[in-house]
Amino acid sequence: MNDLGTNIKIFDFAWQIFGAICVTIYHFISVRNKATKNEFDGLKTSLANESKARERDDLRNKERIRDLENKIEHLATRDDLQEIELKIATINQQLVGVVSGLEALSKTTGEIQTYLLDNKL
Repeated sequence: MNDLGTNIKIFDFAWQIFGAICVTIYHFISVRNKATKNEFDGLKTSLANESKARERDDLRNKERIRDLENKIEHLATRDDLQEIELKIATINQQLVGVVSGLEALSKTTGEIQTYLLDNKL
């Protein structure tokens, strides 16, 4: 009987060791799963933040594109530039006429002054 009691004690001790090993393994698996869940939650949060940042960047880029398109619409075209060049050429011709008129007026004024001085009027 003594052997049977010893065998039961050995079996009970082995069962306790097996139970402790199972509990330890379960503990490490559950801790690892929690760590994995925390890592997964962190990745989800990080990806959500990255997605929001990209959306903000996309909105900023779309706004910049709209601003550039508005600026491009207000740029002069080749036809506009040719029209401006034509107006400048017309103004230059008119200025030449004005300068010629002023020179003639100056010459006439000089002649009048000379006549007045010569005749002492």
